[in-house]
Amino acid sequence: VYIQYREAGSGNAWSETTHETVQQTGTFNAVVSGLSAGTQYEFRATALNPNSGLVGFGIVKKFTTTNDGTTNPAVSTTSASNITASSADLGGDLTSLGSYSSVDVFAEYRSVDGFDQSSTGGQTVSSTGTFTETANGLRSGTTYEYRAVARSSAGEVYGEWVEFTTSAG
Repeated sequence: VYIQYREAGSGNAWSETTHETVQQTGTFNAVVSGLSAGTQYEFRATALNPNSGLVGFGIVKKFTTTNDGTTNPAVSTTSASNITASSADLGGDLTSLGSYSSVDVFAEYRSVDGFDQSSTGGQTVSSTGTFTETANGLRSGTTYEYRAVARSSAGEVYGEWVEFTTSAG
């Protein structure tokens, strides 16, 4: 698996991150460097089956690099806790504020069998560290995935998707 990226709308050939071999389905991350400031890029996840040579592509998404030398915050997703039939505490770790004195943190979550994505209320934090957000109104015996989110004036950054299953009702 790897990420392909290019300047949005350029029609240029895709650049690629380092290829990573994976043994199971799930999320992956890649670092892209050497981008131009104030530029919109498009990217997509790419999977290559080395046995068949078949290539699969994810949905093309876009982001814009900052123009003023600021750095984005960084966040990762931690384990869910206090899981019941209808709620769960969803965890995150704000590892950097970037160039900002405070950021909003929250969690996005959805059932793995649908597209009913929701988010927690969130909180504004001015220091790095772990945080917990409670998701309520969940369906019993259902598998969900969630990710931690940090929002600054430049936009949002995301942790990796993590799964949990609510208790049977």
